[in-house]
Amino acid sequence: MYRISTQKSLDIDWFVNLLDTPIHIASNGGFIPRNTYKIRELEEIYDHIMSKSDDNDVEINESYIESLDGYEYLDNQDFTSVLTENSSVLPSKVTLFSESFVSMAKRGFCSFDRVELISPNGYELYRLIAWPKNTESIIPGWCRNRDIPLVRIIQLLMRENETEHSDDGILNLNIDSKKFISLMRVEEVKDYFNFFGKRVKGK
Repeated sequence: MYRISTQKSLDIDWFVNLLDTPIHIASNGGFIPRNTYKIRELEEIYDHIMSKSDDNDVEINESYIESLDGYEYLDNQDFTSVLTENSSVLPSKVTLFSESFVSMAKRGFCSFDRVELISPNGYELYRLIAWPKNTESIIPGWCRNRDIPLVRIIQLLMRENETEHSDDGILNLNIDSKKFISLMRVEEVKDYFNFFGKRVKGK
């Protein structure tokens, strides 16, 4: 895997299968857990995914994208085409920001981006940007309206379970929906008490 110093300067696409749901994560300078992938493995997986058909209908987290301030992210992207069929009626900011995420969602992935926030416990946070419209996964319902410590949860699952990879090389994390929701709630509770604990100490 890339060195930590290198990870901070790159926007790396990486992947997991979680709750039987293919997940795409754009690191946006964020941390990638050790023992997930070698660089060559990620490159091969990415090429394989991009060779898949992109015929899934997609939903976009439009309200979140419209809430973003500034165009710093857009200025660093090389967008050469519009992947959403309804791009003519979408605000340009939504279309531009979501293009790479829509590309993954059209290939069956729930696609996340790292946000420029850190949780009170010091973990990087991620927001769901695009997902397949016909997915039966609980992930869009749970993740579209909150920033989640996705990589932290992946780390915890990797510690608790033996890791394995699917036939296409993607890391499989075997977990049921109750366990996932429980982990989400535990991290949110920790953040809550950490945040208010710091405020009390600061008085």
